[in-house]
Amino acid sequence: MCSENNSQVPQFQVFLNDLVENDFNTIFRSLPAFYSKLKKKGDKRGACYVYAVPGSFYSRLFPDENIHLFHSSYAVHWLSRVG
Repeated sequence: MCSENNSQVPQFQVFLNDLVENDFNTIFRSLPAFYSKLKKKGDKRGACYVYAVPGSFYSRLFPDENIHLFHSSYAVHWLSRVG
């Protein structure tokens, strides 16, 4: 689609967030295999950069005007604990 519109393939930044006590090592160990799979799919996909941001989503994790899309698949179960 990008080549049809004479556009560059977008690059993606993925920020993973979890509590400080949780271990991100398993995720980082799986990244080389993930990047290999992306390369096998060809140059039609943009680069993907993965980061980990420890902390609670109840406080600021990112600078203003930095996140374009946000998805949380596990935060909903914690909302029942909000007073």
